[in-house]
Formats: sequence, C-alpha cells, structure tokens
Amino acid sequence: MLSTLALALALFGSSPADAGVYVSVSLPFHVDAWSPHWAPAHRSGWVWVGGCHDAWGDWTPGHWRPSYSRSGYDWVSGYWTGHSYIEGYWRPLYRSGYAWVSPGYRHGVWSEGYWNGGHSHRVYERAETRHEAREDRQERREDGREAREDRRERSEDRAESRDDRRDRSDDRADARDESSDRSAKRTSARERTVEDRRERSDRTGDRATAASKGVADSVSSSRRVGGESKSGKSGKSSKSSRKSRSTN
Repeated sequence: MLSTLALALALFGSSPADAGVYVSVSLPFHVDAWSPHWAPAHRSGWVWVGGCHDAWGDWTPGHWRPSYSRSGYDWVSGYWTGHSYIEGYWRPLYRSGYAWVSPGYRHGVWSEGYWNGGHSHRVYERAETRHEAREDRQERREDGREAREDRRERSEDRAESRDDRRDRSDDRADARDESSDRSAKRTSARERTVEDRRERSDRTGDRATAASKGVADSVSSSRRVGGESKSGKSGKSSKSSRKSRSTN
C-alpha cells in the first residue's frame, strides 16, 4: 500500500518527503552499504551510484537512481538507515518562490532535502548554479561524444583512403606485370620470326648451291662427251687418209 502511494505521489509531482511517506526497499541480496568494499548486485531498471568519503572523512554509502530521466524533474537520492534502504523520489526542478535545499549525510546521519520558502536567496542561487553546471556538463559530454564520433569517422575515412590507394597501387602493379608479359611475348615472337626467316634463308641457299653444283656437273660431263666424240672422228679420218695414200 505504501509503495503504491509513494509511486502515485512521485508520478504526480508531489514528493514523498512533503507527504511524509517513506518507502523502505527490501533487497534480495546481502547488504553492507557502509563498507567501502561492498558493491550491490544488479537491480533491474536502476543504476548504482557509488559511495565516497565526505569532507570529514566519513564514508557516505552509495544509492540507486532510475535508469531513465523525467523532463522537468530531478531525482532525489535514497539513503540508508543501518542496513535498510529508503527509496528516493522525483521532485520538480523549480518551484515558484522556493529554493531546494539538497539532502545529505553528516557524520552518518541523513538530513532530508526540503524547499526553502524563498528567504535564503543564496540557497536558491546555488540551486540555479548547480542546475546550470549540470546542463553545461551534459552539453560538454555531448560535444565530447560528437567530437569522438567525428574523429572516428575521419579515421575511417583515412583508412578507406589508404585502402583505395593500396588497391590502385595493386592495380598499377598488375598492369605493369601484364605489360611486361605482353612485351616478353612480343620479343619472343620476334625472335622466333627472325629464327624462322634465317632457317628458311639457309634452306634456300642450300637448295641454290645444290642446283648450281648440279648444273656445273652436267656441263662438265657434256664437255667430256663432246671431246671424246671429236677425238674419235679425227682418228677415223687419219686412218682413211693413210689407206688412200697406200692405195695410190
């Protein structure tokens, strides 16, 4: 019943502190929030904010805050009483004529936050300053996130440019290799052509030499045959002349 009432009050902008309603949370795990070495188990829908030592050296335990935000509202952190955890609540960021006084521990004792009725302008100015500081930090975080994304994009662009240059270099190397292969093939073809021409020329010369030798041989043989025929005829004529002389 108390949890339902506290939730309804938080949703409609009234704070449980103003209504005098406090919600103690039963946790399904071992609790030792006052030890600096303790860390809670996961709690669905919540983010754990770790504790710290305060200005007096006392340990201030951590608390949970919702994992979402509400426009126009700020979360007031919960607190510990011994090993019991009192849940926090949403409060409006501003309240006309009032200044919010933040809660906190002092020597291990929790002091509730409250709206100051506007008498302390210094408290209201501090709340305004804290709100502006939070907005500035959020803007700086967003700017830093955008700068990191820009650097990441530039780094990716540079990597793509390097890959493109490497691809173009590989393409040029492949083109050079292909050109070298074509040049080597053309040189080999020219050498084979020259060798074929030389062989054909050698074969043609050999045939011409053989033909000229055959002609010379035929000419010499014909001359021998002619000489022999002439010598035979001259012998016959000399014999006939001698016969005629003896007859006379």
